[in-house]
Amino acid sequence: MSSNISVRNLWRRNNLTSPPKAALSGAQIRERALRLVFLLEAASVVPVLIVALLVGSLALLADWCTYLNSLLISLLAWLTLRRIARDSKAHYDYGLGKFESFSALIASGLLMLSMLAVLVFSVWRIMHPVSLATPVTWLGVGQCLIELGFNVWLWRRNRRIARLEYSPLMETQWRSNRNDFLQNVGIMAALLLTLFLKEYSWHVYIDPLVAIVIALYVIASYTGIFQKSLNDLLDKTLDESLQLRIVKQLAHHYDDYESFHAVRSRRAGGTIFIDIELGFGNDKTMKEVNQAIERMTQTLEQDVPGSRVRIIVRPPSAQEQLA
Repeated sequence: MSSNISVRNLWRRNNLTSPPKAALSGAQIRERALRLVFLLEAASVVPVLIVALLVGSLALLADWCTYLNSLLISLLAWLTLRRIARDSKAHYDYGLGKFESFSALIASGLLMLSMLAVLVFSVWRIMHPVSLATPVTWLGVGQCLIELGFNVWLWRRNRRIARLEYSPLMETQWRSNRNDFLQNVGIMAALLLTLFLKEYSWHVYIDPLVAIVIALYVIASYTGIFQKSLNDLLDKTLDESLQLRIVKQLAHHYDDYESFHAVRSRRAGGTIFIDIELGFGNDKTMKEVNQAIERMTQTLEQDVPGSRVRIIVRPPSAQEQLA
């Protein structure tokens, strides 16, 4: 955020725990959130695998795959934000926004690939069904109950943090926690149905079918994040709504400049970069030009949150000089 005061107010407005007296920056808040996620997932990945192997559930195995993938994702995301929070300007004048977008691209891509593997194994399990109606399946039910509590808490917490300031990594993370929660609900329902409907021969298909639904849902959820992160890396121009804001502000300051030449915009992580090329009349002094630039920069950055506006002064062309 632009100031420590605004960060503190946003924390209070979103019902988060108040930061310490020295208010944290947005990057520091995100770094601590992802560090907590990493530690919780690191402590859970081995128990989840043991229960999945004991039960023999493909849905639980898919859950473990997402845990392992989320562990790698959260580690990468945490290290990325740690670097951003501590060294965002020391060696990179434009910050590490692209690195953040790249990390989100890798994270969402890996998760979708793992879900494709789950789809393949699920189809194989449908062709070669196995009954899970054994007493040890209750271990899987208990594990899902514990995971439900953690994931719903992380989902709500990280979504609130993501609202403080746009971040591809935090957007990826809270969606990951939401998907984990929904997965737990689906897996627990599948295991309970398998136990209570074991007298029916078709109960063997419940587990792989639930795994297929989970995989398709995860792929659909992360396609948008993957596409948006890719667009950021390719410097795709801003959405039409944001471009209209820029045009509106240029029209508002029409009398401050002589000619319009070009506007370029791109997003890098949570920062929007806007470059505008303008020409100013020969009758204006440098002081007047600088004052006009300051006015336009201020109003544009207020109207487009998280933006950094740079106005480039273009000298008049030969035709303009003759006119």
